[in-house]
Amino acid sequence: MINKDELTKARIAWGEGIVAISNAFEEQGIKKASTTANEILDDLYGFEFGPILFKPTLSGGAQTFRTDKEEPYLILLAIILNTPKILVLE
Repeated sequence: MINKDELTKARIAWGEGIVAISNAFEEQGIKKASTTANEILDDLYGFEFGPILFKPTLSGGAQTFRTDKEEPYLILLAIILNTPKILVLE
């Protein structure tokens, strides 16, 4: 069972991760932001253990949860770049 302290630490790590990706983009561009986003996702999620349950804030319906790394990665970069995720793919 996850306790309140663990949940707080996870939320802080998530916020710090967003800031780290943003700083990487501002200081060194998209390649560094991309690398940082991958590192943050690897640190915060257990992709090596199998499918995960990543739920973007405004998701719903048949695609409520994302189970692999690609979608969370694209969402993080789209947030940082302030652009629709489809443009991140180009």
